[in-house]
Amino acid sequence: MISVDLSYKIVQDTLIECTEFGLKNLMDNPKFLRIAGYMISLFPHLFYKNLIHDSDLLYTQWEQKGINMLQMSCELNPSDKVSVILNKGVTTNLVNDDIIKLTQAELQSIFPGETSIELYFKDVLNRSM
Repeated sequence: MISVDLSYKIVQDTLIECTEFGLKNLMDNPKFLRIAGYMISLFPHLFYKNLIHDSDLLYTQWEQKGINMLQMSCELNPSDKVSVILNKGVTTNLVNDDIIKLTQAELQSIFPGETSIELYFKDVLNRSM
């Protein structure tokens, strides 16, 4: 087993690199737009290098980019319940009875594994049920 000490900088650099790849190559992929857009809208500061003089502006721009990506995901695949729920939750901060609900079977088929990201989304989406 190899032991690697990860620093915040290494994690952020990798996240930015992966995001840049997705923004160049996956902007027509609803699943990428859903997951990346959601993460960017919640944690925009993780997706750019913190330049002190532009940090407020960059934060707002990246937050809006994430919201726009979620909306694009809904437009590309309007029947994607996960995108609809996440988009409503991010844009209105409200998940209520007006929002499409997922059944446990749907949730399990969308996120069949037990990876950290799948467990996170199962938990978040379970709360909307």
